[in-house]
Amino acid sequence: MNIVPSIEMIPAKYGVGTLLCQEPMDGTGDLTVTRATISTRVNSLGYIETIPANTNLAWHSHSWIAANNWLNSEVTVVTGTSGTTDPFGTNLANAISPTSGSSAHIAQSNSPTSIAYNSGTIYTQSAFFKQGTGVAGRYVQMTFPGVGNSFTQLGYANFDLQLGTVAIVTGITADTNRSASIENYGNGWYRCQFTATAAVSAGGAGVAAILITSSGDTRAFPFSGTTTNILYGFGAQIEVGASATSYIPTTTAAVTNSVPRLDYYTSDGTPGCPALLVEPSATNNLQRSQEFGNFYWVKPNGNATPTTETAAPDGNLTAETYVVNNGAAANSPIVRTITLLANTAYTLSVFVKRRDYDTATVRIYTDETSFATCSFNLSTGTASGGSILNFGNGWYRVSVTLTTAATVTNSQVQLIRDAQIRNGVAGIYIWGAQLETGTVPTSYIPTTTGSVTRNADVVSKTSISGLIGQTEGTIYLDATYDAAASTATVWFSVLGTSNSIGLALGSLIRSIVNGQSVNLAGSPPDTSGIRIAWAYNASGVVCFINGTQYTLTNGGSQVITQLDRVSIDMTSHANRLYDTRIRAIAIYKTRLPNYILESATSQIESYSVLASSLSYSIV
Repeated sequence: MNIVPSIEMIPAKYGVGTLLCQEPMDGTGDLTVTRATISTRVNSLGYIETIPANTNLAWHSHSWIAANNWLNSEVTVVTGTSGTTDPFGTNLANAISPTSGSSAHIAQSNSPTSIAYNSGTIYTQSAFFKQGTGVAGRYVQMTFPGVGNSFTQLGYANFDLQLGTVAIVTGITADTNRSASIENYGNGWYRCQFTATAAVSAGGAGVAAILITSSGDTRAFPFSGTTTNILYGFGAQIEVGASATSYIPTTTAAVTNSVPRLDYYTSDGTPGCPALLVEPSATNNLQRSQEFGNFYWVKPNGNATPTTETAAPDGNLTAETYVVNNGAAANSPIVRTITLLANTAYTLSVFVKRRDYDTATVRIYTDETSFATCSFNLSTGTASGGSILNFGNGWYRVSVTLTTAATVTNSQVQLIRDAQIRNGVAGIYIWGAQLETGTVPTSYIPTTTGSVTRNADVVSKTSISGLIGQTEGTIYLDATYDAAASTATVWFSVLGTSNSIGLALGSLIRSIVNGQSVNLAGSPPDTSGIRIAWAYNASGVVCFINGTQYTLTNGGSQVITQLDRVSIDMTSHANRLYDTRIRAIAIYKTRLPNYILESATSQIESYSVLASSLSYSIV
């Protein structure tokens, strides 16, 4: 599943706005994210989903012309054809036509040898294709560089774009990982992918789109071209792995996947409207986070074993059951000794689900006088001394925070202390332990043999001065955040060369105009649904928060100009976001009336209120 939100233009009676509350199927979202590490989110089915940090090695994934390092042999390629839009509704499709020659007709990226293939590594190439005109517009073949290069097996796959099928997958030498697939993206577009294993370490070209005239044509089959035949192509990608991941646009270099995370988590454990999850960098310091039966975890009074009785929060059978031995002492936890730093806040979290009992505790421990314990009750979904979050399907995430003393000795994390039943038979389900610095449990980071770090989400869009009102405008933000943090948990800004409008959410709310900060509320409103709108012009800035109006100034008659970019968190604030979910962002080029801003920020379902005012319906 692809997970990139986009900013969409909204024609409106008050001006043109942009709104974020969607999950299109492509990877061409208007927001730029820097993270480049694995991360997780709660998907639309309610399961925790891992987002890998894959890299698209194919250059110029949109425009397949010779000037963009595409080797086009016996074909003519025109980008931005008026014949059809690309799979995502923009005018970036490539029209590929065979010349009148009788050789093979090929368009291939990364010409001539820009990709360093490694022997024994599995690669997948993918691209979007649509049937055009003529027999050469119906079929397409994909292959990797062969003799004299890395893929000496000469494997290839043929695709029938009329039937939407894989016609043939073969080669002169067997490859146990060779495979192909085709996925319907609508409006005649299919995403075709071909997988093979490199046999030799060498440099080579990239995605090969080869025109053919029948489903059974051999590799790079030559034929006499008819120039009026057209095949449409778009979105070339080559990556390490046995399947194609979300499409990653590129230009002059490879790009590592850093997609925004649309997260469907809600407090009742059922998936809701997606929200953009924005978090700081975090490291899970616990190895084997899902393998409590591993020797890494000490269990002197019990045992943990994999179970097929229930699916874990990720939807897979990766959960384990912890059973305390008959007659064991009351505490009897799963223990991991770990080094903790002095005078540092740590948060321990773990997912638990009832099997035979409801209550137990988790603890961070440094000595007999320095520890923190969270007691939880799964039947009531409550906790004391820590927090508990409902992740659905009976699963809860419990957490506890401890700030260590000036001296730290004998540091441990202890899971499932004080089990309600200790008879050697009764158990509780457990999954996904995490220990991180800070006072808030961030999204789960799976580990195996070592600690794993997730980089901060830094989300922005640049060069959009045409979408931002320069002398007047309105900015809207709908978010949830954690107000416990002492520093900003959201930093949202509209920026320019010398001007800026920003908002920081945290233990207090501040509005910042051209560097001048004004506190808007001594304590934040309900953080489960905070709705904010700024309206600005030469007279100043008016800010509405959950229906309450705050009036600010920006230097009297000073006009805010030269605004050209949006940032959700700036680099200097990369470690100041905690459990933040952005449900909607809107930018309007006019100053909307106060009654619209009051109404929109007063309503829980504020999207529909604002959209109704704009004569626009949000799906």
